[in-house]
Amino acid sequence: MIACLIGLSTNLGLNGMAASCGIPYDVLAWTAEWYIREVRLIPGSGHRLSCDE
Repeated sequence: MIACLIGLSTNLGLNGMAASCGIPYDVLAWTAEWYIREVRLIPGSGHRLSCDE
């Protein structure tokens, strides 16, 4: 799932991510289709993670 999120949030896309990390494209596409929903990503897009201790 992390590989899908990285691929979708950068300009790599799932094809580029598959080529760079060794996970087959069909696995990334299936994971993105079943577990990553735009309706769930939009509310979280405005939040920032704090890395301060």
